[in-house]
Amino acid sequence: MICVDHLAIGQGEVHIWRADLSRWSGSGAELAAQERARAARFRFPEIARRWVAGRAALRRLLEGYTGVPAAELQFAHGEHGKPYLAGSAVRFNMSDSGEVALYAVTLDAEIGVDVERIRAIDGAGISRRFLPQPEADAVLADPASFFRVWTRREAYLKCIGVGLRRIDLPIEPGYEFADLEPAPGYAGAVVWEGGERSIVVRDFADDQTMR
Repeated sequence: MICVDHLAIGQGEVHIWRADLSRWSGSGAELAAQERARAARFRFPEIARRWVAGRAALRRLLEGYTGVPAAELQFAHGEHGKPYLAGSAVRFNMSDSGEVALYAVTLDAEIGVDVERIRAIDGAGISRRFLPQPEADAVLADPASFFRVWTRREAYLKCIGVGLRRIDLPIEPGYEFADLEPAPGYAGAVVWEGGERSIVVRDFADDQTMR
């Protein structure tokens, strides 16, 4: 078990953190220089604000789990860009849609998470074009399941570190799934490698992580 300050996680746990990015009003001082530079390149201030909020919250979370100050965390990146903490047992992933962000944390196992705002969309057409046949068939049989199926697929691709560039990949054995309800009007999913783990869902407290 890792225990730093108020954040502790056991080997058999997955922690899910939900954040409302609209409540963040920090300066982004936690970010690295290259992150601040990237934020400055966004054309629209609202997009930049949400991106800074999401990254700052991630760094604060990882500070709690690792004990490394948020601004000093050093991210390495996998072959296709998935970030990780070199030399740490802490594994993490994040996703955001609109003002809602999800963060997934576990130990010694790759993990992926996805959140999507539910909206009017041609789910059947998207599924036929992009998803593997079993998942496309599931959506065609139940169009209301599109966002549940889609978030599972994105979470899996993020877990294995390839992203949407390989959206057609079949889901291999050895991965566990859980559907999430991040907020009204949103769908989410988390995927991790290995066996069953218990899931703990938490919300950011304003005075701890989103200030």
